[in-house]
Amino acid sequence: MKNIALFSFALIMVLLVGCGQDNETTESVIYDLPSFSSNNISGTLTITKNADNSATFFIQLDGTIRGFSYPTHLHFGNLSTEDADVAFLLNPTSGDTGNSETVVALLSDDNPVTYDEIIEGRFSVKIHLGEGDEEKNVILAASDIGASFDLNSVGEIAVCGSEKKGF
Repeated sequence: MKNIALFSFALIMVLLVGCGQDNETTESVIYDLPSFSSNNISGTLTITKNADNSATFFIQLDGTIRGFSYPTHLHFGNLSTEDADVAFLLNPTSGDTGNSETVVALLSDDNPVTYDEIIEGRFSVKIHLGEGDEEKNVILAASDIGASFDLNSVGEIAVCGSEKKGF
């Protein structure tokens, strides 16, 4: 009986010590997405490093309108870059949930990109009102990311070059 009690105690200790260790750490960075229109839509962008070194972009917005879908783009350059080309079409942000989630491993030019390259590169993210000619020029929320990010400079936002790409 004494051996069973010792064995049970040892087993419980092993399980408790094993459960307390979390060797998997997730690297991520969070950016504010301030509103850039009278629609007062704003939120956050979380970019998370995946096991394969791709990046997951998770957008969470407040103030979205049910039934709407907001085009969401990763752009080359910072927010003020004129005619900034689309680096990747992120999944549209749902007006119902205010969320968008996209895994990025290739850019729109089919060049591979890693989480580290995104975080160290010069990019921006823009959430547009819609796909129409006038709607695509209305930026609801946006942020510079990676090396383009500067906490002290939220200047003007340039219209993106998405019309060149047929988006």
